[in-house]
Amino acid sequence: WGTDEQKRKDIVWAANQYLEGASLEELAKTLGMNHSNLWKVLNHRSGTEWEIKFQDKKLQIDETVTLEIPELLPEACRQKQMPYLNDHVYLHRLALILKRVLI
Repeated sequence: WGTDEQKRKDIVWAANQYLEGASLEELAKTLGMNHSNLWKVLNHRSGTEWEIKFQDKKLQIDETVTLEIPELLPEACRQKQMPYLNDHVYLHRLALILKRVLI
């Protein structure tokens, strides 16, 4: 298991820019990603563990496996990142709902 160092640097750059107020959509566009994937990487895929869930009703499988992986963002950055991302997503969804109601 290894990390593409350039992609890790891109994610660190995006996290720092986002914490400084840059648009997640614009950052994702700059990196050639869609914003929902960048959000998922920043919010769920930047730590030291990756959970994979295996489910198959037919075979009666419902297991979660946790893999140890190299971190993309330092712990201090992840602690700053998550609350802001969660607030941002909540506010973004609220804005979309209000827009639909008001139009």
